[in-house]
Amino acid sequence: MRQDERRFYEQALADYSNIIRSGGNSLDQIEECISVLERFEDYEKCKDLLEILRAYRSKNNKEEDNLK
Repeated sequence: MRQDERRFYEQALADYSNIIRSGGNSLDQIEECISVLERFEDYEKCKDLLEILRAYRSKNNKEEDNLK
C-alpha cells in the first residue's frame, strides 16, 4: 500500500471508530466511510456500518412519520 493510500485508509479507520462509538455525525459520513472501506476491501467493517446506516434511516423514517 502506498503512503498516500495508507493515510486515506487510516482516516477511514478513524471515521469508522467515531461512527461505531457515537453513531456518526450524518448519513453522508457513514456512506463515505463505507465507500472508502469497500475500496480497501474491508468488508467486515462495511457490514458494521451498514447496520448503523439501516438503523439511522429507520429512525429518520419513523420521525418523519410522526410529523405527518
